Amino acid sequence: MKRILIIGGMVLAVAVTSLHLQAAAGLKLAQGEVEVLYEFINPVPAGMVTPEGIALDRKGNIYVSLRTTDGISYIKNEIVKFTPKGDISVLADLGPAAPGGFGVIGLTTDADGNVYVAFPSFNAAHGVWKVYPDGSAEHLNGSWQLLIPNSLNFDNEGNLFVTDWDPFKVTAAGIWKYGADTMVFEPWCVDPLIMALDDDPFGQPIGGANGIAFHPPDNIYVSNTEQGTIVRVPVLEDGTAGVASVINLDPFPIMNPDGVTVDAHGNVYTVIPVSTWRDFPPAPPPWLLSPIVKIYPDTGMVEPILDPVLFDDPLYFDFPTTLAFGTGPLDKKSVFVISMGAEFFFGPPGTGPKLTQVGVGVPGRTGQ
Repeated sequence: MKRILIIGGMVLAVAVTSLHLQAAAGLKLAQGEVEVLYEFINPVPAGMVTPEGIALDRKGNIYVSLRTTDGISYIKNEIVKFTPKGDISVLADLGPAAPGGFGVIGLTTDADGNVYVAFPSFNAAHGVWKVYPDGSAEHLNGSWQLLIPNSLNFDNEGNLFVTDWDPFKVTAAGIWKYGADTMVFEPWCVDPLIMALDDDPFGQPIGGANGIAFHPPDNIYVSNTEQGTIVRVPVLEDGTAGVASVINLDPFPIMNPDGVTVDAHGNVYTVIPVSTWRDFPPAPPPWLLSPIVKIYPDTGMVEPILDPVLFDDPLYFDFPTTLAFGTGPLDKKSVFVISMGAEFFFGPPGTGPKLTQVGVGVPGRTGQ
């Protein structure tokens, strides 16, 4: 285990290009090794920043969705770009969200380096946005139909799949599809296995479909945060959704899985935000063994990526929400993890929001 703690001190859109993320491209981590690459510092004099989503393009640029709240609403909704050389800049700001809006959440990229952003703003900007490399942005037609667009991922045909998160338990579709040929948003999968049915074991209305990942040739994996499940939805030959099924997790369940990604062998990785909590007397339940777990879909076996020693060190993670494999010159056998910081939701201060690199020993899926 080794650690490099690099504090960036970002002050949101104020000369961020003068900041630098040191050694990002040079880190090659063995499985189980962890590095904290960047810590997001709250701006002065007021406000709180919370990163949420992460995506990488084929050149190794890292994109992070970053929200700034004034205590009432998200007044900034930025896409921050980290280059492999360590430069940091704000690629785009999609503007303020309405009070009650969730701000920028999930991200993904396409083969041309465009960034797609889920932005449940609850105002005219609500929906999914395409941000071009020059920072200009396009509001994708029809995306305002989604209740709370959350996570996004492309298949190998260029179709975009978006989860519709539903803590309100109303009429959201679990997964929408934005066809590469039709360029229209349509409900793709509405199944109880990926929907919000009841509160989670903590009594919280967490919502259903959350993280999403595609593995070729025909599998989509979705985390149901409320139900604590990973669901597989096959993509049929005609492009429609097949019958959804829950992966039977063994030897222990997981609690509130959030973002997901897949490796080159089709194994699923997810982060467990509540893994950084410490108030589970007399001992943490087994699903808190690691902030990141690897799931073998064929057997359901759950394998903690990090050992209990790292779990006991809160410096590396604070309410991790999503992850993505390295690309380009970055370590392809590492995942890059965003922690949004538990203080934002739960009050007691943690170690704060951060970007962390974790060695997992295998690369991400082909074409990712």
